[in-house]
This record gives sequence, structure tokens and C-alpha cells, in this order.
Amino acid sequence: MNTIAPLKPFWEKHESFFRILDRDDSREKAEAAGFPFSHIRYFHEGEDQALFDEIQPDAVITKESGESGFFEEKIAPALAAGVPVYMITRPALPEHYEYVYGPVGLRKAVERLCPDFFPLKTGFTTGSTATAATAAALHALLHEGEVLTEAAILLPSGEEVKLPVERVEKTELGYKAMARKYSGDDPDVTHLTEICSEVVLTTEHEGIRFLQGEGVGIVTLPGLGLEIGGPAINKTPRAMMETIVRRHYPTGGVDITVSIPAGRELASKTFNPRLGIIDGISVVGTSGVVKPFSSEAFVASIVRQADVAVALGADTIVINSGAKSEKYLKSAFPELPFQSFVQYGNFIGETLEKLALLSIPKIYMGIMLGKAVKLAEGNLDTHSRKVVMNKDFMHQMAKDSGCSEAAHTLIDSLTLARELWTGLTPDDLERFMHRVLDACYEAAAKLVPKSELSLLLIDDDGNIRYTYPHDFLDKR
Repeated sequence: MNTIAPLKPFWEKHESFFRILDRDDSREKAEAAGFPFSHIRYFHEGEDQALFDEIQPDAVITKESGESGFFEEKIAPALAAGVPVYMITRPALPEHYEYVYGPVGLRKAVERLCPDFFPLKTGFTTGSTATAATAAALHALLHEGEVLTEAAILLPSGEEVKLPVERVEKTELGYKAMARKYSGDDPDVTHLTEICSEVVLTTEHEGIRFLQGEGVGIVTLPGLGLEIGGPAINKTPRAMMETIVRRHYPTGGVDITVSIPAGRELASKTFNPRLGIIDGISVVGTSGVVKPFSSEAFVASIVRQADVAVALGADTIVINSGAKSEKYLKSAFPELPFQSFVQYGNFIGETLEKLALLSIPKIYMGIMLGKAVKLAEGNLDTHSRKVVMNKDFMHQMAKDSGCSEAAHTLIDSLTLARELWTGLTPDDLERFMHRVLDACYEAAAKLVPKSELSLLLIDDDGNIRYTYPHDFLDKR
């Protein structure tokens, strides 16, 4: 996608096709260059020959992407047909230069080279750490015991980053590697914890199987989206490990056993027992990156974001809990510049107080259900270390809104608040969610008395399901 604009003088005169990643930022670059979308093709692994047969090009231009970019697969059909291949290569750089492939890698490089540049340091999730250990163990398995001191992984955003690996050792059936969880400046009980992964090739099955190792919890209750009785390794970390395995070992059975030696002890300091996860901690992370939300510096960053928006003349601010909800809200407000979107993390109260000082005319707050039931109770800091889902309060809201007895039965059995989306009857859902938003508004509006505040309750699929005022969607 980065070659579309530089090659414009060529493709304006000669029919050309570009293959890009199926992502919004790739499409935006193509659109900005004025390239016709009829001649765009999206990259899908393993479809190189079919694409070649469709286009039958006179020549192929590709970048020097190496193994991770499937370079060999991309050029194989052209070489077989005798079609010229032109490769765009990177210029040689001095050894002290460091390659980065996105914002996370850039920030980590700056943190290493200029330790005082940022007031707080970012970290990586247990999922990213387990993926790095998995990558190192697989590498040793496939390369006759060769030991890596750092392993490349792909974050859910698609960015490649490298994490340090401290130990790689041979086991009875495969290889095991250890990487240490680094949380940056976010206070986390897993900071500096050893996370291990053993990788074994097997003929028992053809897929990728996750097995429970020491210190990784066992799932005992529904609602987490994981198999009961299986290891507490969440969906995103599983996908990250599957991606890294299939990058280097495309087919065949693979067993991955993640273990956290201190996990059983650490579990007592988390809310895992309340979620029905026993005997260890969870391997988690949705972005792969740990941002230091719990500090004055994060609140200061909120102020800076809002200051920039105001300086640009924005009269509307859309606040949201993080990258996931922000993505949903940007789709709902396409007319707003990206500077109008501010992430509050868990600091709802402090964010609103700062916005009140700026006298923002309109504030939209996007919120997901887990945080909403906490805010409804009056908790303006929704971090799980400080407040958990209060079932007694939820029973009271269900009673106040006239929900059926079935709603109370469901609340008693809840593991996570999001189960309400599918567990409540349509009538109970309508009553309960409106009551939640009414209570959220009561808690939040008093902090921004001079602003017009609207609340948007977002479900797990990114849909704005309920609002305050309740007719907000109709008016839009």
C-alpha cells in the first residue's frame, strides 16, 4: 500500500493492480492517492496462484518482505511463468539503527534509548509474553535447538514487535521457552512473572491445541467464552499464538502448554476465583500492550488530548474506555475529526472533571456494559482492582425497572455483566438497560453541569444498543 502513491505516474499511464491488506488504513491510503478500487485486490494467504491466474501480469513489483511477509509465496507463480519480478529493497543502514514496524515498536525503542522521554513506560500483556515464549520454543524445535534471545510476534493490530526471551530448553517431547512479563509502569500483580510455553509437534490431531500448564487457571463457569475445564487462555492470546505457529509451521498438529510457575500464588491477588477460574491466573490481553492507565500521568494525557481538540475548534468530545470502543464510536460519528475522541480508561470521573474545566458544549460517553454497571452504582473509577460487579445493586436495578423473576435468577448466576445481553428476555433487557443508563447519567452529569451529555451503551459486537437520552438514536 505504501507504493501506491510513489508509483502514481506509472499506473496513471499503464493498467496496474495493487494487492493490499484488508484494513481501513490501507484503503484510506489507496483512496487518498486516487487509485481505482476496481483494481485493488486484498491479500489472503495461500491465494497467490489464483490471483496471478486472474490478472496474468506482465511484471510483478513487490517489497523485500522476508519470511514474515510471505515473500517466497508471493513471487513463486511469477517465477514459474517466467514473468519478471522487481523487488523494492531497503537501503543498508548502520548497525546501530533499530527497525520498528509501528507505533508500539517506536515507543518501546524511544523508551530504551531515552528512558526519561515518556513519564510512564508501556508493557506487554501476559498473552504477548506467552506468544513470545511460544515463538522461541517453536523456533528451537524447528531449527535443531537454536536459541533465540528475543522473539518476534504479531500484535492484534498486525504490528510486529520483538520481546526478550530468557531461557530455552529441550523437554522430553519438544522445547520449552520462558519470557518474563513486563507491565511497564502499570501496577500489575503479574509484573516480572515468568511465563513459559512448551511446544510439541503431534500426530494426534491436525490443529493447534492448548493444554493447561502449572499456574494457568482452569475455567469452571460459563460466560468467559472459553471451554469449561480448559485452560484460562483468552481468545486473543490464543489467536496470537496460533498466528505465530502457522507462520512458521503451516500445517500439522501442535500442542502448546503455557505455564506460569507463580500463577497459583498470584491468583489469590486477582478476581479470578469470582469468575470461576481456579488453580491459577489467566493469560489475557486484547491489544497485546499494557498501557499505564492507573496514574496521574494518564489523567494528564486526557487533559492534553482535550486541549488539542479544543485548540482545533472542536465543540464535541467523544470519550470512550479504550481502543475497542473508540473504533466503534468513530464509525458512529464519521463526521468528527480523530482529535475529538478521548480515551478515559477507567477514569470516568476525572475525565469529566477535566472536560468541565474546558466548558465543552457536547460530550458523548461511549461505555460498555461491564463499566456501565459499575458507574451506575456511582463508581467513577471502574478499575477491577477497586470495584467489582455488585450483584445486590444489579438486583435492585432489576427490581426498580420492573424486570421479571427470570432476570433475578440470571443475575444470581452471572460471571460477567456481558452475559446480560443474551440472557435477559427482550422486555427485561429494555427495562434493565434503560435503568442502567439512567443511573449512569445521574452519576456523570453532575460533573459536567454546563455540557450537554449523552451516553451510548455499546454491546460486544460494537453496536450502540441503548442511549441516554433514550430517543437519541431516533434524533440522529
